[in-house]
Amino acid sequence: MKPEAYFLKKAKLIFRNDYFKDGIIRICLALSLILDTVLWFYIGSLAKQSHYSIALHYTVYFGIDLLGESKQVLVIALVGLIILITNVILGYRIYSYNKLSSYFLAITSILVHFFLFLAAYGLVLINS
Repeated sequence: MKPEAYFLKKAKLIFRNDYFKDGIIRICLALSLILDTVLWFYIGSLAKQSHYSIALHYTVYFGIDLLGESKQVLVIALVGLIILITNVILGYRIYSYNKLSSYFLAITSILVHFFLFLAAYGLVLINS
């Protein structure tokens, strides 16, 4: 069997699982993917607009206390993607045993992306 056919067959088996058929999981995963995509584009626009050092952290007491390259802001979107993938894998693995925990993981992914988007928005405000 060719490697492409093998992976296609495995992918079909994975997506036929009840986890991906559940409506709540589908909605949460779709929202997480949309938020992650928007986050990548939003942070990508910040990374492209400046070739100089930008403020990466700001506190009320000290002001800007961390400067770095503009491409370092992409770590925010990368963290969101890693959390999304981890939550999907964990949710997929435990869905047959405990649906409620899978729902919590899916909803947590949305919340994490929301807070990461707020962090990205704060970076844009600091650097504008």
